[in-house]
Amino acid sequence: MRSDKVFGLENSDTMLADLFELNVGFKQVRRLMYINNDVYTRIPKLPFIFENSVNPLIYEKIRNCIKSFKGNLSWELQYPSTGRIHKGKLYILLPKRIYNIYLSENKNSDSHCASCNSETVFLGAEYKKICDLAIADIPALTNHIKQCMNW
Repeated sequence: MRSDKVFGLENSDTMLADLFELNVGFKQVRRLMYINNDVYTRIPKLPFIFENSVNPLIYEKIRNCIKSFKGNLSWELQYPSTGRIHKGKLYILLPKRIYNIYLSENKNSDSHCASCNSETVFLGAEYKKICDLAIADIPALTNHIKQCMNW
């Protein structure tokens, strides 16, 4: 088990995954929310699957907590699909602006997210700004979830 020291700024790429691992239990799909040495590779997001033993009601509690976060961006926790490779629902935590792009691109698909290229196409010059704002939000979002969920 990891200590609260992992929630320092130097670990903001994994701090939300660490928080969920410590308090909920999940099967991680991708632990890093972004790539430290190339932060514009993709928009920060955290896809995961809860462990089978997790009470499904926790999703609504966490989702409401995330919706109440007041940061640089609005964030969403959604379960846009049932994982084809994995058994269970594939959840994704990401900026709301990006989730809306995924919804519009995948309304006729059960894919959990659009291709990374679509983010830059839809966002254009806004892409880097959203990356920067999302990365800046991660420590405060992590602390907000900890407080809101009493973890």
